Amino acid sequence: MKKGPIKPISVVTDASNTNAVREDSSPCPANISVARFTSKWILPSKVASPQESRAPNPNRLHRVKKTCLNQCVTRRILAIVGSAIFLVLAPGMLAGVVPWWISHWRVEAALLGLPVLRFAGGVLLVLGAVGVLDSFGRFAIQGIGTPAPVFPTRHLVVTGLYRYVRNPIYVAVVSTILGQGLILGNVRLLEYGGLLWLFFHLAVLIYEEPTLRASFGSEYSAFCAEVPRWIPRLTPWTGHPESSGD
Repeated sequence: MKKGPIKPISVVTDASNTNAVREDSSPCPANISVARFTSKWILPSKVASPQESRAPNPNRLHRVKKTCLNQCVTRRILAIVGSAIFLVLAPGMLAGVVPWWISHWRVEAALLGLPVLRFAGGVLLVLGAVGVLDSFGRFAIQGIGTPAPVFPTRHLVVTGLYRYVRNPIYVAVVSTILGQGLILGNVRLLEYGGLLWLFFHLAVLIYEEPTLRASFGSEYSAFCAEVPRWIPRLTPWTGHPESSGD
């Protein structure tokens, strides 16, 4: 059996059929309108079908998922580190360094001559320290951010102490200062705690609440309607899906 010459396979691409294959031994006739004409030595089985050309690339999807995962892990690590740094710089300074500078932590006579006030101060100090640590941890782990404006949270934090009071960090910081004042019997520390609370109150009204409303909209408005700004509610708020599970 005599074998003839191998004929080229011409691929014709036009608007009606993007995968047409034509066998021809002569150049493309002049009366055929084509958008592109390519003559190659190819096999018809290698031509991709429309379904194959539109199929997602598994390797590309894997790379995208891996990139997103790396970004989430990186942001969470930065949130934890940033919260730890801000914890030292802000509450550590306001509730630690400044009270030491005012009182040098010298114990004076009990206020009003009531030693029981020292015990009350100890309770306030412990509750305040626990509140600060808990709230900062929730900012980093659940909110994926920090209390600092330069690295805010991506999600509204409505769990833990935020189910009872809207600004637990500020309440906790002032509580630690007042607790130290009662323990040490230092009136100046009590005055400092009152002035600091006034500063927090103005900052919340002028900057924080308008910013959070702009960021979280109706979600934050519902939170404000149910959770007090300063005086904690007696029962936890469970109106948010996240807060009901904590």
